[in-house]
Amino acid sequence: MASIFYGEEDLDLAIKIEREKLALLKSLNLTFGSFTIGSIADLVEGIDLILQDHLGRCVVRYADQLFGADQIDQEHRCFHVGEIRLQVHITPNIRKDGCLLVCLIPRDLSLDQSQTRRRKAAEIKIEGPGRYSSIVYDLPKLCSISNKDLLTTLTRNVFLVGHNWMNEKTMKCIREASDDTNRSLYEYMRTVVTDPRVMNGFVFSALLGDKDFVVLDESATRAAISLAVNSAWKLGRSPADLAVQAMTQVIPRADSVIVDAVKSERAIDFDLTRDKYYQADTSFTDAMRAVWGSSMSCYPLMREGKMLLVAFFRTEFKAELEPILIVHGSHLEELAKEKIGYMKKTLQALAHIRHSNWPQTVGEFSGAFAASYIKMMEHH
Repeated sequence: MASIFYGEEDLDLAIKIEREKLALLKSLNLTFGSFTIGSIADLVEGIDLILQDHLGRCVVRYADQLFGADQIDQEHRCFHVGEIRLQVHITPNIRKDGCLLVCLIPRDLSLDQSQTRRRKAAEIKIEGPGRYSSIVYDLPKLCSISNKDLLTTLTRNVFLVGHNWMNEKTMKCIREASDDTNRSLYEYMRTVVTDPRVMNGFVFSALLGDKDFVVLDESATRAAISLAVNSAWKLGRSPADLAVQAMTQVIPRADSVIVDAVKSERAIDFDLTRDKYYQADTSFTDAMRAVWGSSMSCYPLMREGKMLLVAFFRTEFKAELEPILIVHGSHLEELAKEKIGYMKKTLQALAHIRHSNWPQTVGEFSGAFAASYIKMMEHH
């Protein structure tokens, strides 16, 4: 896509946006650089709140170019347009899934209702594994957008860069928690499956003692995020948040299908909307349905001491995958038996994942991020 920026003045604006992106990335790395697989749930749930906060700061910072504003007060998120003080307020649109509202609210009590009534001045589509697919700017009649191209570019850049950073951080954590055994299992399946489509949602899962956990893989995680896009907005969560929970949460034996599948020595199909499996945690059930749909299949592959290994996949692909697993199952079993100890290390890593506590900590994290961001921008 061609650049929207032309001429010396526009080049200066483009450079400012790149500096905003640089400051955003530096601040994210400084504040969240130590994230591991054990705390990844916090990152994927909270990133949109951080980016929402950052967007508000950008809107105020560039209010003169965006809305012809003056008397800009970054600390209180407000500015003046035509001697009327406007405050930036950002909130999810409760009437439209996946939509974030950026509202400019007049704070002058002498205004009549016709002047304070807001209208949709711009709707900006964004893509990525985040919670929102569009951002709507609601402005009062007394205010208009002076530079819509700048507003669009700034808005998209904040969320796309932030989501790109989160995605890379997530995959780095998955890679570090995986090992050669994990990769060899998935690589073998990707080799013998000739239709890549049926691998969407395919994972190996194990039961060790009383814990059911997914054998992690970077490609499988990326696929899970893509699959969750279709359901995320209905649940008010991001695709990454749902996929990471589905891939990393450790489930108690009593809620697992694995024992029954291994005992039956055949594929078991089950319905996530009503069967007895994976129903103890509603949040996790939602995450599973977002990735696998309502119907899943579990194919038994190995019993070795206290370790059981199965394959999970969407039931719609059973006809393609079952004959492959029947014929190639013995080789997959050999691969898994070679390094059971490494699978145990995967479980140990997953067992340390804490439940997300963003409702309690978002203020603390936002404060730390904001302080870092302000420090970064002071150097430009």
